[in-house]
Amino acid sequence: MLCGAFLAALVLAGAGLSAANAPRVRIASSAPLALRGERFYAREKVRLVVAVGTDTVRRTVVTTAAGSFTAVFAKLRLDRCSKRLKVAAVGARGDRTGFTLETLECPDGGTTGAPTGSSAG
Repeated sequence: MLCGAFLAALVLAGAGLSAANAPRVRIASSAPLALRGERFYAREKVRLVVAVGTDTVRRTVVTTAAGSFTAVFAKLRLDRCSKRLKVAAVGARGDRTGFTLETLECPDGGTTGAPTGSSAG
């Protein structure tokens, strides 16, 4: 019985370690959009798919010796009216991570520019 409890604790500890060391991607900047990836394999090619609203960009980056990267998407901006940000990062060795960020509804129907329907008068 004690051996079984020890094995169960060992398995749970191993699962916790793998989750703690799993790759991750986070937002480094919103305008322009920049993503910071960490805990990938060293010098690994990582395929990024980034969607902001209806705009989707695909890019491949190579991680540093420490397994990190920063990718800047000059044409993408993230603000509260961007509709949604979806990020997927897949390493060449099969490690993967990603997230989806839902943004707030804008009062003017989803645009950050001038209100639609206005007329000069």
